[in-house]
Amino acid sequence: MNLNSIRTRLSLLLAAFAFLIVVSFGATIWSLESQSQDALVINLAGRQRMLIQQIQRDASQISHPEHALFASSLKEAAATFEQTLDALQHGGPAPYRPGQSIQVRAASNPQIRANLEQLGASWAGFSNAIDALLNASPETDQFAQSSQTINDLSPGLLEQADQVVRLYEAETEAKISRLRLIQASFLIAAILLLGVGGLVTTRSVTEPLRNLEKSASRIGAGDLSVPVSVSGLREVTLLSSTMDRMRQELKNSRDELVEWTEHLEQRVAQRTNELEALNQVSNEIASRLELPQVLNSVVNKTCQLLEAEAVYLCLLDESGAQMRLQAILGPEGTFQATSTSSRLPPASEVLDADTALSCGVANCRSFCQIIHPRYRASQLVAPLRTGDNIIGALCVGSRKTGAFSAESETLLTRLAVIAAIAIENARLYAQAERAASLEERQCIAAEIHDGLAQTLSYLQLLTGQITQEVQTGQNIEALCKLERIQDALDRAMADTRRALGSLQEQRAPREVLQDQISLLVERAAPLCPAAIEWSSTQTAPVVLSHQDSEQILRIVQEALNNACQHSQATHIAVCLETRDQEYALIIRDNGVGFDPQHCAQTDGHNHFGLKIMQARAARAGGKLILESRKGSGTHVILTWPKIK
Repeated sequence: MNLNSIRTRLSLLLAAFAFLIVVSFGATIWSLESQSQDALVINLAGRQRMLIQQIQRDASQISHPEHALFASSLKEAAATFEQTLDALQHGGPAPYRPGQSIQVRAASNPQIRANLEQLGASWAGFSNAIDALLNASPETDQFAQSSQTINDLSPGLLEQADQVVRLYEAETEAKISRLRLIQASFLIAAILLLGVGGLVTTRSVTEPLRNLEKSASRIGAGDLSVPVSVSGLREVTLLSSTMDRMRQELKNSRDELVEWTEHLEQRVAQRTNELEALNQVSNEIASRLELPQVLNSVVNKTCQLLEAEAVYLCLLDESGAQMRLQAILGPEGTFQATSTSSRLPPASEVLDADTALSCGVANCRSFCQIIHPRYRASQLVAPLRTGDNIIGALCVGSRKTGAFSAESETLLTRLAVIAAIAIENARLYAQAERAASLEERQCIAAEIHDGLAQTLSYLQLLTGQITQEVQTGQNIEALCKLERIQDALDRAMADTRRALGSLQEQRAPREVLQDQISLLVERAAPLCPAAIEWSSTQTAPVVLSHQDSEQILRIVQEALNNACQHSQATHIAVCLETRDQEYALIIRDNGVGFDPQHCAQTDGHNHFGLKIMQARAARAGGKLILESRKGSGTHVILTWPKIK
């Protein structure tokens, strides 16, 4: 057992205190039981005196006519006295209440035993007199002589019985005195034990903890130069050494922080220069629309900022299975292949990463198969990511080991984000240019590239700068850039509205649908060989959002165009109706009709543009039904709910 431990010492004190309580409790229980037994014995001894008196009284009354009743009482009293005396002398059952007996221990006190023997000897003569009295006739001399003997012996017998009671009471008082002495001893021992416990606690716990508190206060006040050295038991020593290690670690951390702070301004200035350069690169890259120009600009600016010997830009093919080299900058012979699998390392690892990965000869299991082995000594590669979409990777290589730092990884990650946005922007512009047969499509591409995309790129850079400034505590500069972000967002919103406004006619945001359909019919009537009739059973004005109205009007316009051009009808009816919880717009003609299942005619036209019309109906929250048969005209039914 290790006594040099707070836990051990406190455990011993608690065990001693518990033992003291258990012993005290046991002694008290034993004393209570002993007192209960003594009380019974005293009661029985006291009852002996009462029995003698009862015998004397019954003996004097036995000559009366109720002789049988007194004789029975005399016999019962004598028997009870004799049984009780025997139990007091030798132990055993003694009569207590009618029909009940109790166990009595034999007297252990020699003086009590001697007095009980004297009482027993006196009782022998007294008992003989009782027997003679009971057996003699009241008129005889023997009866009178026995009665006189009982009267003569009764006082002495009573005195002896009283003496036995007094001895029992004296023995009980002695036991109570001993119990009080024991309880007083237990109390003194408990007080001493508590005093020892308090002393042990003070010396082993309180004083060391107070010293540790002083050391903690010094550490909290910033004084880390004074070692924490508090002697004591094992736990105190352990806590002291732990606190001292903490003090030393805090001191080392503070020294490192001071050292880092000394170089903070230089690092911030360097990072600011990098961000400004990155901003200039972003503006230059984003200012280009053609994809080849964007790719070349990306590799050129990446090479300048990272001072790399070779830069590679690869894009995923349409299947996503291959990474194909799209642009490269570096000396001749910097690559040995034009494609590599995107599903094998390291390409798969790069595409799954969120930031740039560093790879060198000593820390890579595999290398990009596009890069020539000479340029694999140091290699950084970042995924080209726009949101959750991966389009390729941007990689730099060098023949020097350790050519790129951790800051280079961050810089390449940001360059990859800018490049991905610019590439996607150029792709969108190229797609818009290829698919654009109308001037408004070209306007969309120009507006996106010149306005929104550049603004987004600019916002991306400002966000990065704000992050760095917040990390370095430059809150005022960060707030200024947040105001610049708000201004850029306002400009982007205005540019977007102007772009959308240039693609549609200028009309009120929420016009009455009946008026818009009437105007559409009015414009179509002069160009249609059939008569067009417009009617509405809906008397209340129907007002929809601009987007829903646009979809419905385009459906009506398409249906009218097809009816005028292909149906050979003489009458076309356009009607707006109400059906329960929905509106119904019906365009019907009395033309030649057609089979909707085989709508391609011999003239090569695809009538009604049904899929486009159904898509527009779905966007408006409704559905389109086409009913037509050859020779029976055509019904186009558009329905949409009243409340959307």
